This record gives sequence, structure tokens and C-alpha cells, in this order.
Amino acid sequence: MQLKLCQSNTLYSPTQVLLGRKIVDTLSLIDSGAELDLIDRTLVKDWSLPRRKLKKSLAIQNGDGSINKNKKITDYVKLDAIIDQQWIKLKLTIADLGRP
Repeated sequence: MQLKLCQSNTLYSPTQVLLGRKIVDTLSLIDSGAELDLIDRTLVKDWSLPRRKLKKSLAIQNGDGSINKNKKITDYVKLDAIIDQQWIKLKLTIADLGRP
């Protein structure tokens, strides 16, 4: 696996995401310390991913303890991705994360 060091010593992994019949190259954050698998709201919009409702909304805080812009997470997406040559199916909750 080839990792990329970005701002503030954060590690990202090259990732390919299947969007319909198109494969898009992007980066995945490795071990953010979050208890959930997350995707940035902007990517969901940019990639026109279909949103699904969570059975129960989730309160969310940022790593520094501040309240996330979303205040509550209500939606998720399903995504197929290739990370380190492994095909995986992901269920990602949607939040305001910012991007590298």
C-alpha cells in the first residue's frame, strides 16, 4: 500500500471509487480515530451519490470536542471502492469533514 503524508502528519491511502461505470481516483484517510466510516458532504454532492436515511440520527463531535456543523448525522451512502487492490463495499455516514 502506498501512503501519502499530508498536512499535520495525516496519512491518506490512494483509493479508487466506482461511480456507475466510471472509476474515480481519490484519497482515503487512514485511522482518523472516528468511531464511524465517514464521507464528506461535498463529495456526496459532487459525485451525485444517492443518500439513504439512517434508522436513528447520530450526534457528532469533531476530534477537538467542538460540535460538527451537521450537529446530527441523518444520512449515509453505499459505495464500492478499491483500496490496496482489495474490492470493498462501504457504508459511509455523511458529515462536514473538509478535504485534504
